[in-house]
Amino acid sequence: MPPAVSGETWPAATTRELTWTPISLAGDVTIDLYKVGAFHSNIATVPAMASSYLWNIAPSLEAGADYTVRISQGEIEDFSDANFSISADPS
Repeated sequence: MPPAVSGETWPAATTRELTWTPISLAGDVTIDLYKVGAFHSNIATVPAMASSYLWNIAPSLEAGADYTVRISQGEIEDFSDANFSISADPS
């Protein structure tokens, strides 16, 4: 169920779609944001079968090229394949 966000750059204060393949999952998955490999914040908890989530990136989120997304359910987890970037709020 790897989240599809690797290698991209997204501006803060925008909305982006996070997607995954819900193989053998039922119930809810947790979507978390990691920075430099450490937990940063919870993005959402959504039904696994939704297979996507529209993430409103906070305008205050620090710019950086070292973010990953983790999608998990219990002991099952997966991270984005590579880091992605958040750029400064364009406004």
